[in-house]
Amino acid sequence: MNIYKEIKEKNNKVKLYNDIKFKLIIIPNEEKKEKMSYDICDFEMNCENSDNDNLNKKSEIICNNLKSELNKCKTHNKEKSWQIFYFIKEFIQSLDLLEEFNFNYFRGQRSNWKVLPGLLRDSTNKEYINHFEQEYKRLAYNYPEELSYLPYDKNNRLERANYLSILQHYGMQTSLLDITKNPFIALLFMVSEENKNKINKPSFILYEIDENIHHESHLFIRVIKDANNKRIEAQRGAFLCYDYLYSLNITDIKRINRIILDIEVSKDKYVEKLKKDIEIINQLKKEYENSEEKKDSDFNNIVNEAIEFRKTLLENLEIPKDANEKIDECYEELRKEMLTKLKEYHYFENQLYPDLDKQIAYILSKYNDQSSKKYISDL
Repeated sequence: MNIYKEIKEKNNKVKLYNDIKFKLIIIPNEEKKEKMSYDICDFEMNCENSDNDNLNKKSEIICNNLKSELNKCKTHNKEKSWQIFYFIKEFIQSLDLLEEFNFNYFRGQRSNWKVLPGLLRDSTNKEYINHFEQEYKRLAYNYPEELSYLPYDKNNRLERANYLSILQHYGMQTSLLDITKNPFIALLFMVSEENKNKINKPSFILYEIDENIHHESHLFIRVIKDANNKRIEAQRGAFLCYDYLYSLNITDIKRINRIILDIEVSKDKYVEKLKKDIEIINQLKKEYENSEEKKDSDFNNIVNEAIEFRKTLLENLEIPKDANEKIDECYEELRKEMLTKLKEYHYFENQLYPDLDKQIAYILSKYNDQSSKKYISDL
């Protein structure tokens, strides 16, 4: 029995979440001499997919407060931008201060694809989806010490999910969506070495889950740690098990409040900023030339160099390959910086994978050949 066609159709019809979307807009900064090569440009929110009016209002206040802090930073300290790690940390803390809400589970993704388990994604091979049960059954037959085959049933969903988590651990796409109780672990997954040169509009997702209510009236499950899935405890993990959609009555669903923070490096905003800079510099030049006192003989040279520098950047951005490369370089710089900050807080990627095979994969990922890197926008 293949249940996933029906699950996918049901998922497209049912509203499982009150979604509030935030967008953190980044632009490259090619003027700074230090390593950080970006500025936080803007912060936006959209609550059109959320029916929780109270959370919508509180989220709008948080958005406005953080935008205000960003503007203060730009006004009072133009040489030093707010680092993205600390902005996200401030965002999490702002949500923590909301007494009526408790965002207690998190997920990090290297791209802003739909938040779905692998088996339900549009990009997943349809033949694989159609033959998933047979493949699972065959593996259980060949590896009886690690797996048992259980066809889906409402009463065995926890035990089946436990076996699916083992399959997922070894790289198979399943109906389980990983989440964690620790926001920094979610961020670590988002910027891991495995995602080197693959970051493109990453997403950080926060869930407000009542473990009792949403176990019965949603998709939430906790999987018991055993010898075959040691990483569950290391990652403080749980799952949203989409198998349960097959038997869950639509009228019984209690929606989960979900906040999605997308991080986007924007070419359009960067172009806009460069053009505005040129206008401001030209205005300063005009005011200086019209002033009675012209003491600085180098002023015109400095101003002209600043204008030409920005014009060159704009010309480069008109070449698609150069523009894509600049955006990709900025994403990679963000990834490396966030990974460094997480290490400073004692979050290390190798600690998430206590199993030997994953430890070896992690070690090898550190030594990927940088000279043969591919940019995500070229794929």
